[in-house]
Amino acid sequence: MAATRRSRDGSPRGRAGSGNGWCGKVLCLPSAAFASVRSRDVIHLPVDSPQRQPSLEFPPPLIGELGGALALYVARRTEPELEGVRHALEQLCTVAHRQGLGPERMVIAVKEAWAALPETQRAPSQRETDALRGLFERVLTACLDSYYESRDRSEPPPT
Repeated sequence: MAATRRSRDGSPRGRAGSGNGWCGKVLCLPSAAFASVRSRDVIHLPVDSPQRQPSLEFPPPLIGELGGALALYVARRTEPELEGVRHALEQLCTVAHRQGLGPERMVIAVKEAWAALPETQRAPSQRETDALRGLFERVLTACLDSYYESRDRSEPPPT
């Protein structure tokens, strides 16, 4: 049985050689658990930071609509489908502004909806991975554009 490693302050750091466990106040996970993230050996996630779920901030039907629009966009990869994604994002923006949520909450909701797509979980080649990355970048750009454009429209004009 492997020994438990200790950090400088004496707190347990997980099993030696396992790459996962507690590292002080952060949970250490092997980087293989996050294939898209590049790091050395371990990714450190703060344990005591609040992890709010977009599903709690945005109505599930809107998240579902975003997921459906993203699925169509990934399948067809045409401008009309991207417009469908923009429409879903605009609805999320309305909720975000009404609740005083920042753009990072929108980005997290988009990332989670994107990660839930079966097509994004099993890219068969590097070429397809690169193509999906390009689509995702367009979606993120549309997300931030929608957020700031809708904010600008909702602010009263200067007097």
